[in-house]
Amino acid sequence: NATVTELAAERLRRAGADVLILQEFDPRLAGLQASVLLSLHADSCIDASGYKAAHHPLSPLSTSEDQLVACINHFYPAATGLTEHSNTITHNMTDYHAFRVIDRQTPAAIMEMGFLGGDQDLLVNHPEIAAQGIADSLLCFLQQESEPNPASSEP
Repeated sequence: NATVTELAAERLRRAGADVLILQEFDPRLAGLQASVLLSLHADSCIDASGYKAAHHPLSPLSTSEDQLVACINHFYPAATGLTEHSNTITHNMTDYHAFRVIDRQTPAAIMEMGFLGGDQDLLVNHPEIAAQGIADSLLCFLQQESEPNPASSEP
């Protein structure tokens, strides 16, 4: 996870983004005000393949966070070749602890980048591919958030 995160952060910084990498229980999450928070994880070691992304369903920013997930669902599979594994999105994802401590105006999502069982080769041996999909997803979201009239539903 750390390698993918660092590589994605490098890509985002080269594109002009200000990136802060935090640990899962980082005290800086409390009240965090940011353009976006994406919490990156790798799913279990079962023999399955795919990624998934979610946000808190009762978030006051659900429209914006729906767009974040839409950007992920467009760019991450395009880069990685993984398919969405949405039928395994759990309550632990949609009620992720960080969603409750960040500033309520910070759009946020959680992402399982792949399964350690079926997607280990991608995540361990080709982290730059996952990082490209993540960076492209976040740039998509940030670009749409900065547009004066983000009426389009396309990523």
